[in-house]
Amino acid sequence: MLDTQEILQYARYILMDIQLSQLAGVTSGYAFRGAIPVKDSGGFRVVQAKNIISDEPLTAETPLSRTSMGEMGAGARVKSGDVLLVTRGTLQGGFKATICGEIGEDVIAASSICIIRITDKRILPGFLASFLNSKTGQERLSRMAIGTVIRSLLMRQLREFEMTIPPLEVQQALIGLKTGVDAQAKLLQKRIGLVKKIGENAMLQIIENTSL
Repeated sequence: MLDTQEILQYARYILMDIQLSQLAGVTSGYAFRGAIPVKDSGGFRVVQAKNIISDEPLTAETPLSRTSMGEMGAGARVKSGDVLLVTRGTLQGGFKATICGEIGEDVIAASSICIIRITDKRILPGFLASFLNSKTGQERLSRMAIGTVIRSLLMRQLREFEMTIPPLEVQQALIGLKTGVDAQAKLLQKRIGLVKKIGENAMLQIIENTSL
């Protein structure tokens, strides 16, 4: 396991720019005609932009709308290990990305989602998703986006998206570091929520006692 100083040294000296198309297949989700026809008994589940939470893996438990369709959306099927990127947003930071965990074989992506399927062993899906969600990644995506109010990323632009890839050992270390930080942040949020609840209950008790 690399320490922080070693990670910084690798990041400083061994990084290289490379286009996303050299690392992965980049395809758009399925373009439905109009609103997605939701059918509870449908044979497919559909990933939409609203289902993507930055760096929170998509799993079989993620609530997705169901629909019925033939093999028309076969090219938009999502697989475990894919990186999903929201391609439409209104503000910087809106192009959220996440990775797919074990989700089954009945999931397709809507057209507002880009499916990035890693083909080069030099990069890990978790590192790619984290980079896309980072301040640097979001700034680069925002500069590429077109439109004014609703901004969009084109597949051609995404294939030309350039990023730096450190060695796998560094990627793994960074993923582990971020996972730990995110876990601590969630725990802190829970504690803050608990403290707020205790404070609210105490205030209510004080008000009730003084009104007697």
